[in-house]
Amino acid sequence: MKMKPAAYAIFGGIVLAFPALLSSAAATKTDFDPQQSAPAGAQNPAVRAAVEAARPGGFHKRLEVLLGQWNTAWKVWHGPDQAPSDQATGSARFRSILGGRFIEGTYTGKGILGTTFEGRLFLGFDARRREYSATWFNSFETASNSYSGPLAVGEVAATPLRTLTLIGRPGPHPKVSDGSSRVTFTVDPKRVVEEQYATDLKGREFKAVEVVYTRAGAQ
Repeated sequence: MKMKPAAYAIFGGIVLAFPALLSSAAATKTDFDPQQSAPAGAQNPAVRAAVEAARPGGFHKRLEVLLGQWNTAWKVWHGPDQAPSDQATGSARFRSILGGRFIEGTYTGKGILGTTFEGRLFLGFDARRREYSATWFNSFETASNSYSGPLAVGEVAATPLRTLTLIGRPGPHPKVSDGSSRVTFTVDPKRVVEEQYATDLKGREFKAVEVVYTRAGAQ
């Protein structure tokens, strides 16, 4: 079977990286330990850089403030200067996955459009690009929504996560929005406010979604 160029580039990169990674005896017996230094055989600078970038660090650990169970309250707007068109309540559970590299959020709720819904959020930090990234899937649509946001000037890993701003282009609503979007998270260990802003067809930004997270069991 003839492999397409794009597929060859992806799989070719993986094949080239594996010999260096597997040259370590430990790596041949167990999963790669992200806390260890790069395998001794990975002398190629590009491979060593890739190994270093794959190791979770302080910026990943900052996301752990989200871990656990949350109650959620949703509001949805469909345009500027309008009252919320839908409201919902639900829950969200965040857990660390893939060796601490990503946070997975599992959402359930009831109320928007009079139905129950589900969602999945994958949130992480891209160490190569030095930016946070997120991908959102939900039961209202077949498209995924992707967002990213660079570190703020002077932002360091040792500082607790308090605000996070991501920019993306979720699927546009042809009569409401051009598809551009800005998402902000205001973070507290017991309460998180997520606000998603869209831009309508006249170029006006408006709040499209608000989700208030309250930590389950918090007083």
